Amino acid sequence: MPTTLQSTQVHGTNEKPDPKRIRSEGREAFYRALGARLVALQGISERQERRGLLQALVDQCLKLGPHGIDAAVFVLACEDGSLGISEADYSDYEKRLTQKRDLRVTLIPTLINLDRRTSKV
Repeated sequence: MPTTLQSTQVHGTNEKPDPKRIRSEGREAFYRALGARLVALQGISERQERRGLLQALVDQCLKLGPHGIDAAVFVLACEDGSLGISEADYSDYEKRLTQKRDLRVTLIPTLINLDRRTSKV
């Protein structure tokens, strides 16, 4: 089945993303749905719900990336300022990023900012 814009939506437009489910996804499924989840995040006004979703997105980006769209997630996490990140996942992501020359220039500034504005757990 060819990929279409609708086929990348997160199970319909009215369903809220589930942080537990997000954390269980593999790389392909996670990144295929990430754009729609970022849009969904914009529509969440309840602080705890928003923070829970954003934390799940950051956690998965650090575990599964690097990928260019990670920059958007990291910027949002820095704006929130109250998230924690796994020191081990951060370190592993940083190592993988050094092997991706095309992404280093884009992602290193956002990764450094993420390191400064979040707490390590």
